[in-house]
Amino acid sequence: MKNKRMQGFVSGVLTCGLAFTLVGPALALQNGTLDISSGVKVLVNGEALALTDVNGAPVEAFVSGGTTYLPARAVSEALGAKVSWDQESATVTINDYESLFQARRVYDAEEDTVYGYRLYVPANYDKEKEYPVVVALHGGGNRGTDNSSQLEQLQAQVWVDKQLTGEIEDVIVVAPQQHPKYGFFLDSNCVMDALDDVEANYSVDKNRIYLTGTSMGGMGSWSTAAAHPDRFAAFLASAGVYPDARYSFPVGIIAPAFDGDVLKTGTPEEEWKGAMEDYAQALRDMPIRMFHSRDDAMAPVAYTEYMEACMKEAGAKDCEFTYFDGVAHGESYQTIVEQHPDALAWLLAQHK
Repeated sequence: MKNKRMQGFVSGVLTCGLAFTLVGPALALQNGTLDISSGVKVLVNGEALALTDVNGAPVEAFVSGGTTYLPARAVSEALGAKVSWDQESATVTINDYESLFQARRVYDAEEDTVYGYRLYVPANYDKEKEYPVVVALHGGGNRGTDNSSQLEQLQAQVWVDKQLTGEIEDVIVVAPQQHPKYGFFLDSNCVMDALDDVEANYSVDKNRIYLTGTSMGGMGSWSTAAAHPDRFAAFLASAGVYPDARYSFPVGIIAPAFDGDVLKTGTPEEEWKGAMEDYAQALRDMPIRMFHSRDDAMAPVAYTEYMEACMKEAGAKDCEFTYFDGVAHGESYQTIVEQHPDALAWLLAQHK
């Protein structure tokens, strides 16, 4: 019920906002004046909403000519939808990801764990057609059991956004959620169990299954692909944080995606280096695009630089590393989308 109310309300917000933005200036020029009354309060479920823009600066609702105008972004996001603006096409997009993604769960008997994942299936899904699959892996801050917070990150959202605007082909999007008991290193079981469930219930092009992620999900792309190189055609990752002494990981679980431990008696540095060397051997034939900021204060770029050296040493055929300057840890995937949009098209062009 909330989603239906929200969608109708947001449609009104969008219409009003665009009308003022596009028509208001013309009215001001023709008539010389534009009567505006400010000070409008907005309540959401009885609570006052602090209206802010994308940068957190205060914005106001107002009344003009008997019509109330509300900031689309502030109100929509308060109701669980995301708003984006495309300058080139002059388009405002509002998406409610909770509604667009199905909520599904799978049980892993070996781990005795229920994993939640969210699934986006194109609206015009045809079971007679095979669809590529993008598996989007979240960062460490979205671990949990709510099966919802993983949708807050761009690496799941952008693949739906671009389908809805016709920029990319129809794609099934899978967003698993890491169980918090596994800490900050992504357990590949949550990925593979979700993928197995999707393959069992939907028509999937098994030659076009991709991984993508940032932060914990970035390194999870490496570890999951290395553990199951036969399942994925390529991956696109960023800001891959690798566990070290800061996270107090017990020796022996640094690379849980593999059947055996990398080094049972090694130091943390020996473990992460050993794991990356193993990744390189497993992934030297897989197409990969990796992005990282040199100014990332949370996930040191040294890990990615060592991974790059390992891939070169292994003779990787199609593996590229791109480094940003002045980009914060949480902004890396957004930077890919804005500055390297061809990377998304590149991923979907890969086949096994």
